[in-house]
Amino acid sequence: MDRRPRDPKSPLVPPRAFAFALLQGLAILLTVFGVYWHQMSQGQDLATARGFAFTTLLLSDLLLCWVSLSHRPFWRRERWTNYSFYWVSAAVLALLFLLVTIPATGDLVHMASLSPAQLLSALGMAAACTLWAELLKVANPKAWRRRDAC
Repeated sequence: MDRRPRDPKSPLVPPRAFAFALLQGLAILLTVFGVYWHQMSQGQDLATARGFAFTTLLLSDLLLCWVSLSHRPFWRRERWTNYSFYWVSAAVLALLFLLVTIPATGDLVHMASLSPAQLLSALGMAAACTLWAELLKVANPKAWRRRDAC
């Protein structure tokens, strides 16, 4: 409640914010599609490719939420005050852990278990397609605040 109300005549989602959100979504889509395609082209079975792509998608979305949570960079203490988001993140990661490490739970959604190397690779791909927005905060914090203030 620190800022003034939005002008009722201004658009609900400014074009610049919409374009940025579209770009973030497109980066995740292309990354997940690329991961899936690469797994299939390397001769992996469908369940493994599906599990790898799903893991990348879930981690990407979780990291995107962390990036979008605040206009402050990761290392700023003020950023880490949303404690309910810790619980949501823990629940998502616990569900993902169950799906990719226990074969019986993965079978329910037709996904194979992933190796630790595959999990790290999925995390790396997720970080690559989402954390570039965090770098933009560092490079131009004023522009990010303007986008966040809409």
